[in-house]
Parts: sequence; C-alpha cells; structure tokens
Amino acid sequence: MLRWLGDQPGRVAGWFVRQASLPADATLPDDTLAELVARSPRANGYLSLEPGLHRYTGRDGAVTWAAGRRTAFAVGGLHVNGDLGTLASDFRESLRGHGFRRALVFPVAEDERAGLVAAGFESLMVGVEAFVDAADFTLAGKRFADLRQMTNRAANRHKVTVGERTASAMQEAREVYPQWLAERQVGHRMRLLIGTPSFDRPFARRYFVASVGDEPVAFVTLTPGWGGDAWGVDVMARAPSAPAGAMELLLTRAMQTLFSEGIARVSLGACPMADAGIQPTGRDRRVLRWLFRWLYRSRLGNRFFPFRSLTAFKSKFAPRWEPVYIGGWPSIGPWSLYVGCRMWGLFGPPRLRSSAETSSVTQAPPIERLPHHDPGPAES
Repeated sequence: MLRWLGDQPGRVAGWFVRQASLPADATLPDDTLAELVARSPRANGYLSLEPGLHRYTGRDGAVTWAAGRRTAFAVGGLHVNGDLGTLASDFRESLRGHGFRRALVFPVAEDERAGLVAAGFESLMVGVEAFVDAADFTLAGKRFADLRQMTNRAANRHKVTVGERTASAMQEAREVYPQWLAERQVGHRMRLLIGTPSFDRPFARRYFVASVGDEPVAFVTLTPGWGGDAWGVDVMARAPSAPAGAMELLLTRAMQTLFSEGIARVSLGACPMADAGIQPTGRDRRVLRWLFRWLYRSRLGNRFFPFRSLTAFKSKFAPRWEPVYIGGWPSIGPWSLYVGCRMWGLFGPPRLRSSAETSSVTQAPPIERLPHHDPGPAES
C-alpha cells in the first residue's frame, strides 16, 4: 500500500503529460559497446548492456538510456571516448529535439561533474560508493572482526564453499535468482540500478557461487571497469536457505581471487542516501540534503528501501567511501528526483518504453574501436 501511494503522483501527472517521440537508436554492436563500457571509470557500466535500452552514440562516446514520458534516464553513466561535456551536450540536444523535458544521469563521479556542468547539467550527491582496496583488505585486526566472525561461521560451522564458474556452468545456481527476487523487500528488480545475471550474454562477467555440499545457496556477478584495473559487484543473490555468513564468505573469496590476479580494487556498489560523513562539494540543496537524511534514518524511508541495512552490510568490509552523484538537466529538484526514483522502481515495477518501440535505426558517427583488453577468465 505504501508503494502504491508513492506511485500515485507520477500516475496522475502522466495523465497530463504527452509522451515525447523516441529518437532512432544508433547502430552500435554489443561487442563494441562492451569494450567501451569496460573502459569507463565506474563499476556498474555493464548496466548499459541490459536489453531494452535505447542507444545514443557520437564521436565522443555513447549513452544508453531508458525513456519515460518526457524524461530520459542515462543508465550506467556516460561512456566517453573523447570529451564528456561534448557527449553530454549532444545527447541533451538530441533529447530536446524530440520533446524530452528532462534528462537524468547516474552514476556521476566527482571528476565528471565539471564536464556535466559545462553541458548544462546540475549534479547532486545522492549516496556513497564502497571501495575495497587490495592493499588494505585483510581479515585480521579489529576493523574486520565482524567480517571474520561471519566468514568463519559460514566456512567452519555451515561448511560453505566458494568457487568460480563460467556462465554455461551456472544451471543449478540460476534457481537462486528468482528465489532472491521473491524474498526482496521491494519484491522486484531495480531496473536502472541493478543488472541481471545475464547468463546468456555474459560478455566479460565473472560468476562466483557459494554452495553447501552440492547445493548453490548464493552467487555474485562481477563486472569490469576502469579498463580492467578494477571490478564491481552487480548482482548479489542468495537463496532463503543460505546460512548466516554465506554472502560475506562469497564476497571475500571473490575479492581475494581478483586481488591475487593484480586487480587494484573492487567496488561493492553504491549505498543510496548514505553519506558516510562525507560533505558534498560544490552547490548543494539543504532541503534535499535534509530529506535524504530523513529517508536514510527513518523507519518509513527504510520501508521503501533497505538504506541502513545495505550500508551496514557493506561496512563489514571496512571500505573506502566515495561520493556518488546524479546529474540532471535542466536542474535537479524534488520532482526530478521523484521521477528518477519512479523510473528505477522505488514505488513498484517500472514502466519504461523499450527500445523495441523505435521504428527505425540510423547510422551514428563511428566510435573508434578500442584496443582489446583481457579482463580475466570469463566466457565470451
């Protein structure tokens, strides 16, 4: 009922807002996009490879995005192969020419904000991202006491084992994913923030599985970013039967594997509304900052989304926190944030216009093909 009520303002507004026309999707082969995405300085760029997204390309990079009525939501950030400001400006003008009134970009890193501002976008800190650095990660010491206790419980008491598998070897583990979705607080997938396991289109994804005996009880998918120097956790799925500590052990073993291969860091992903004591830089909105803190701390806010429990779980890994921003054109305000939350599914399964609705496909300026980078053993 609470989510239904939260969805009503958007439904009512939709009665009075005509849909913008959809630009024709640019031709961009999946393999080329996968190379560009893996070079992006972010952990969740692989969201751009999810089916059903629109694709925009220019000589300065590519954007994949979802369409509401007159709002575009750039998914997985901007994938730059030139100048970020030029890419953002060209994307904005393409949307404007088809009747879109608003564009949102998530995530935006600290060093990307200047380029967005130059392109007419505002930015606002909306959470923090947890990074685990190879040089600092250990199970010893007071900082890792909780993590050490949970991993020992899973390994010693419940006999949980962890191994890496190729996508084609994930048949039994696939059943964990629908079980996890059914048990989630929101009851559905947050489409524009969390990807799918993509067993049939893995590209360079890596899969790690926790098992009790022969039964898979949890798995994680990891995706490359930063040119393969760092990786990010995307899907973390666990079955209701998973024993305590299984996910902690699974993530620990997966990160230890990557670190042993020379990977510098792993992102555990963003924690929306959290600030970890970080003060936003540049222009900020006091009223919105107060709202974020209230949503994060209040019982009502955590009925919409497990803000605090997500932060508490990632804090076990003693991560380094960095700010995460959302960009918005022409501005970022309460309504644009509400529309964005509605599009990614905070108030129920999102209703988005698929790329299949695009009636024609146009050739876009070519993106220079990137040199091949082997991010590690994976099925392609």
